[in-house]
Amino acid sequence: MSASAWGIPAILATSNSPDAPLTTLRAFERLYNRGKASAPPLATLAAASFSYAALRASNVPFINNGSFAAAHRTLLFGTAAALTVGIMPYTFAVMMRGIKILIKAGKNEVEAEKFGKDKAVEGVAVWGTQNYIRAMLPLVGCALGTWASFAS
Repeated sequence: MSASAWGIPAILATSNSPDAPLTTLRAFERLYNRGKASAPPLATLAAASFSYAALRASNVPFINNGSFAAAHRTLLFGTAAALTVGIMPYTFAVMMRGIKILIKAGKNEVEAEKFGKDKAVEGVAVWGTQNYIRAMLPLVGCALGTWASFAS
């Protein structure tokens, strides 16, 4: 989420530089590659932790005045695991086409000029919106995992 909140506005600020399309597209590629290197391992670790919690969870019968979360801990932890690791399929299904277009356009000055400043800004802004949506997956997963953890 921080990439969309702070990274994208910083990248879009480069759109007014003299070599704007190239600078903007290369800054986007650096931001994307840093996220690509760090987010999947962290999501996998979190999903593995939630999966382990789902396997170890004890469910309290709902009829015995237990809360919904206490009665469905395994489900909540399992859903948290799926949502957390869901950033990867979301990236491939929803975002990858636009990512490839932006990276290809930033390969050299000629490609960047053909692509144009407006399309570069629009593409980066669209990616930022898609990234906000993608960031909701682990956020909701974390909320479900926390709810399951503290349910009684």
